[in-house]
Amino acid sequence: MPKCLSTMVLVHFRLKTLILLAWFLTVSLPSIAAEPSIFRNGNELVVRIESLDRLMQQNKQLQAVIYLEGKKGIKEISISPTNFSMVDSSVFDMTGFGECTEASIEVRDANGKIVHSARAKPVPEIRSETHPALAMDNWAAIEQGSASNLPNPRIQLPEVSRLNKVIIKDALRTIKAADITFPVIADSDVPILSSVNGVILSRQSFAPDDPSKCSLYFSYRKGIFDDTTRTLKSYRKFLVEVPLDRSWLKGNGDEIVNLPLNRFAIHTSDELEKYGKRWNAPKGYPMLGESSTGLFQGGQSADTDDLGRIYISNVADGAGLIRFNPQLRRFEQPPVNFSEECRKFLLIDGKWKRSWDTDLAQIVCTRGRIYIVFDRNSRVRTVNGDFETCSGVISIPQDNWENEQAFRNDIRLHAASWPGAKNPLFPDEVVTGSTRRTGPPIPTLHGIAFSSWRLDLDERGNTQRLAMVKNLGDSFAIDGTPIAPTKMTMLNGMPRQKYINLGSAGRPLINFEYGQFSMPRAALGLALPGATMEQLVGNDGRYRKLMPEGPTGNLTIKFDIQGKIISERTKFSSLANSLSGLAQGPTYALIAIPDEPHQAIASCEYGYYASKVDFSKLHKDGKVYRSYLHGPGEGQTKGPPCAFQLGPYNTKWIEDGKSLWLYATGYTGISRMKYSENGTPMANYIMEPIHNKLLPMPLDGQPRSGVKDFLHVEPTLNGWLMNIGRGRVGRGGGPYSSAIELFNPLKLGESYTLARMTRCYGLYTPVSRNVLTASDESHRQETFVASGEIRTEYLENISDPMQRPKDHQPKVFVFECRNGENSTSCKLADLYGFSMPKNDGKGNAANLAFSPCRQYLVILQENGTIHTFNVGQRRFVDGLQLKNMEGKTTQPLEFSRPSTMILSAPNGRLFIATRGSSENSPNVTFSEIIVSVAGKIKILPHLSVVEMSAGRAHDLHDVVKCFLPDLAKKDGSYDLILGANPDNGGQPVVRVIEDFIKP
Repeated sequence: MPKCLSTMVLVHFRLKTLILLAWFLTVSLPSIAAEPSIFRNGNELVVRIESLDRLMQQNKQLQAVIYLEGKKGIKEISISPTNFSMVDSSVFDMTGFGECTEASIEVRDANGKIVHSARAKPVPEIRSETHPALAMDNWAAIEQGSASNLPNPRIQLPEVSRLNKVIIKDALRTIKAADITFPVIADSDVPILSSVNGVILSRQSFAPDDPSKCSLYFSYRKGIFDDTTRTLKSYRKFLVEVPLDRSWLKGNGDEIVNLPLNRFAIHTSDELEKYGKRWNAPKGYPMLGESSTGLFQGGQSADTDDLGRIYISNVADGAGLIRFNPQLRRFEQPPVNFSEECRKFLLIDGKWKRSWDTDLAQIVCTRGRIYIVFDRNSRVRTVNGDFETCSGVISIPQDNWENEQAFRNDIRLHAASWPGAKNPLFPDEVVTGSTRRTGPPIPTLHGIAFSSWRLDLDERGNTQRLAMVKNLGDSFAIDGTPIAPTKMTMLNGMPRQKYINLGSAGRPLINFEYGQFSMPRAALGLALPGATMEQLVGNDGRYRKLMPEGPTGNLTIKFDIQGKIISERTKFSSLANSLSGLAQGPTYALIAIPDEPHQAIASCEYGYYASKVDFSKLHKDGKVYRSYLHGPGEGQTKGPPCAFQLGPYNTKWIEDGKSLWLYATGYTGISRMKYSENGTPMANYIMEPIHNKLLPMPLDGQPRSGVKDFLHVEPTLNGWLMNIGRGRVGRGGGPYSSAIELFNPLKLGESYTLARMTRCYGLYTPVSRNVLTASDESHRQETFVASGEIRTEYLENISDPMQRPKDHQPKVFVFECRNGENSTSCKLADLYGFSMPKNDGKGNAANLAFSPCRQYLVILQENGTIHTFNVGQRRFVDGLQLKNMEGKTTQPLEFSRPSTMILSAPNGRLFIATRGSSENSPNVTFSEIIVSVAGKIKILPHLSVVEMSAGRAHDLHDVVKCFLPDLAKKDGSYDLILGANPDNGGQPVVRVIEDFIKP
C-alpha cells in the first residue's frame, strides 16, 4: 500500500483496527519544550512525541502506544511509524468522546525498550488568545465549496495597520558567505539539449549539393566555467547534425544504430559578432550568443532556404540573426550590424525612444529573401523615459553575405506599426501600457501573411500591397479593396514550418534525449525527401505520423557527443575541457535522499537531468561532488543521463510497498522514477511521465481547464495522491485550470477533480493535517491551499457573471479527504475559502505552513505580515508585521521549487530569510518563527550570512533548498543546503550552512 515516506500511522482500537495514512506531523521545538506535549485545545486533543526525528534516525523501528482515558474507559492507540515518518503531533477530534481525564504515550524501540514517554493527568486545557487587531466589522469573504453541507464560517479578519510591529535584527550567530560556498565538481558534465521545440530537417553538410539527402540538426549548449573565479565564462552553443540514412528503411523489427564518430558532426563557432561594440565586451559577444538561450529555443524562430541553409532569429547577446551553411559547414552572420541597420528605419520624433521587438522577431524564407516580422508593438512610461517597442516587416537578401555594401543596399522595410509609415500596420498609435501583436509569418502564393495581414510581393521580393483580410481566400480586403485570393504555400501538402521541424512545435515524429533519438521506421520514410503528399497527409487532412504500408519496428540512433568532442580536442578545446570538473550547482530541484547520509538528488542544468550530489567530502576536500543518474544502457554501458522529462517545480519521496519513488511535478506535467527497491538503489533509472495517464472526472460538475504548471503532489489517505496546478494565460489556461486532483498511483486512470471553488486563481503552498475522530473512528485529512492574486484575464472567460467569484481578494481554500467505502478508496470534497487580511498596498497573497502542534495555520503574507489561524476553531489568533532596522516593512526572500517564503524543517521548526538590517544590506538573516501551543508568535533571529558582495543578497533569493540531516551522527542536526539562482546565470557552487539546526 503506497504511503508518503514522511507519514504513516497505524492506529489500533481494542475492538477493531483502523489504518491511518499520511499524517503530516512534526517534532516539538526545543525553544518551547516547557510547554505541554499533551493538551486539549477546544474540541481537539494533541499528543506530541518529543524529538521524533532524532529517535527515528537512531532506531530503525519504533512502536508507540497512546492511551486515552474517559468516562467510557480507555482507548489504546498503537502508532507504527516507518523509518521516514514524522509522526510527532497526533490530533484527535474529541467531539462525542466526552472528557478526557488522562492521556499518555510510550515509545519503544525494536527491542521493546522505552525511549520516550509522557503523561498528562489531568489533560491541560490551552485557550488561544484573541487576536489583538481583530475588528468587529472586518469579516472575511467566504467562497462556498460545492460539496460542503456546513454553514458558511464567519471569520473575523485583523486590521493590518493595527498589528504589532517586530523589528528583525541581525542574529548573534553569523557566518561568512565565503565560508558556506563550495565548488561543485562533476565526474561527467555533458552538454544539454537546449531546444525541444525545434529539431530542424535540412540538407546534409556531408553531401550539401544532393537534395535527396538530409540531416537532423539538434540544438545543444554547454556552460564554460572559470576554475579560478568559480563563475560562468560563457555558453558554447552548437548544432549536432545526424544524417538520416535510407538504408534504415530496409528490414523490419527494432534496431539500435550506434553511429561511428565520423558519421555525425558537431557545428559550432567561437567567432565574435562583427559589429557589436559593448561596454562590457568591446570586441563583441560570441556570434552564437552569450545568453543562456539555446539555438531555436524560446522566442527564436528558424527557417531554411532552397539550399538548405538554416536561419535562426533572436540570437540574444550575439549577432541577432545567424545562419548555418551546410555547403561551407560553418555558421555565418550578416556582413553588417544587423540590429543597427534595422534601427535606421525607425521613426524618430524625439518623444518616444523606439526599438524593434528583437526579442520576438520571427522569420520566413521566400523569393530569395529572409523576411523578419517583429511581433509586438507596445508603449511604456518609466522614470528613465518613454519607450515604444515597434512591430514591422524587414527583409534581407539570402545572397551577398560576403559583400557588405551590396547586402546593406538590399535591406528593405515593408511595413511598420506607426501611423504615417508607407505601409502602416495600424491606423493609430498604440495605447500606453498595452500591447498589440502581428503574429508569425507564413509564405503564400503572393508573398507572406501574418495574423490578419497579407503582404503581397513581386518575384524579386518587393512590396506590392499590404492588406488586412479575414481569410487568405478573400477577394476583397477589409477596407473593400479588391484583391486576388491567395493561399498558404505548402510543401507536399504540409506547411513548410511544420515540414522542416521534427521537434514538439512541428511534426513530432521522433523522441529524443541526450545523445540519441528514436522513431518508427515508418516515420523515417516521412522525414526523408521524396515523401509524397499522399504519404504525408491522410484523406482526412491530418498529417501522418507513419508511412502507409511502411516497414515495422523502431529505430534508436545513438551518437556519442562527448566522444566526438574529445576526439577533436584541438577543434573543441574549451568545450572538451568543460566535460568534467567545475560544473553547475543545484538550480531546478534539490531533495535529501532518505537513509543515505550526506546525499541528495538535484537537477542542475536546464536539460533537467537528475544528479546525485555527495556532501560527504566537504571537510576533507572543501568540495561537493555530483554524478548523473543514468538511464538504461546496452550491456554494462551506462545510458544517457536520466532527465525529469519536465521542468521540475517540486519533488516528493513516496513509498510503494518496498519500493521508493521520486515524484516530480513541474512545467507541463508529472513524472516519477523508481529510486530503490528493498533499500537497494536501481542499476539505472527511468523517469515515467504520468499526467497523461490520468482521466479527470469532475466532482463539482466543472471540468478542469488546461494545466501548464503542475506545482505539487501530496500524499492523502489510503495511498492516494493529490496534485495541484495552474494554467497560463495565452497557453491554453482558463478560469478552471487551478484545481485539486485526486488519483491512485497504483491504478493510473480515473482521477477526481475540484475546480469550481478555486476558479480564476492560482494555488500555492498546500499543507495538510490529519485528524482522527475518537468517537466513531472516522479519519479525515484537511488540506489548506493559498492562492495568488486573482487572474483578471480569466474573469472575462466566464460569460455568466453569476458564476464569477464575487470577491477578488487572495484566499485560503480548504479541502478535505476522507476514507472511502473500503481501505483502498478515498473521497475528496471542497469545503470553503476565506479571504486574506487586506493591506493598503499590494502583496495580500499568502504562503502557508503548520505550527508544530498542527493547531495553527501559519499565514505569511507577501506584504510582510504573519498570522496564526486556529483551523479547528476557524479564527485568527495572533499577528505581527515584519520591519527592518530602518522601520520599513520587509518582505522575506522567496525560495523556489516549490516556491515558498517559509522554510519548514523536517523537525517542524519554521524559518524565514530577510535582507539584513536595511534593504541595502548585503547580509541575509534567517529568523525562526516560534508558535506557542496558544498560537502566539515570536520571531527570533537565528543566523545571519554576512560579508556577501554588495547587492548579492539576491544570490539567496529564489534558490532551491533542502534540509540535510546528519544521518552519520544521528543527533537531530540539519545542514541547510542552498542552490543557485537561475537568473544569475551558471553558478558552479552550492552553499552549505552546516548545523543550521544544531544537535
